[in-house]
Amino acid sequence: MLRILIISLAFLAISGCELFEPRDPEPPTSSGLNFPPANSPDILFQNFINAHREKVLEYYLACLADEITLSESYVFVPSSGAVNKYPSLSDWDKNSERIFFNNIISQSGDSQILLSLDNEQSNTFGDSASYSYDYSISLPSSQETFEGSARFVIRTDSRNVWFITRWEDYQVEDKLSWSDLKGLNY
Repeated sequence: MLRILIISLAFLAISGCELFEPRDPEPPTSSGLNFPPANSPDILFQNFINAHREKVLEYYLACLADEITLSESYVFVPSSGAVNKYPSLSDWDKNSERIFFNNIISQSGDSQILLSLDNEQSNTFGDSASYSYDYSISLPSSQETFEGSARFVIRTDSRNVWFITRWEDYQVEDKLSWSDLKGLNY
């Protein structure tokens, strides 16, 4: 009788703790990153800003065209005079962007890279567009703020996703430009 009582109590204890019942699933881990598909130019440039702020190399590179996405290579045109100071800018490509962005990510530590794109001017031509901005970018590790104007030529791929195909940088007055930032951090 004692044996039956012990077995009954053990059975009740096991069934009472719901050992054999499925548990509730854990909520998915969210990185907090905001990077939707660039189905409009506005989303493309917001993704570009977010990639800087959140320091995510893959998102930064996803904003730039390549031969796989558009059968067109990405082109960067540095500000005048920058090629003389930084010869690496003369053959700048998407891989150069990878190296540059990795370098500024590692230099910035836990702090954000601050990028602002202001005074937008745009012209759209079906599956391509030209966007011009005045920009300001600063790294937490640098005392400098890099300022200038940039013109971006963007195009869509077959999925209607926008990419930067050409980026032209223009120096303003005697200020350091984005080209200087790239040259210093390559």
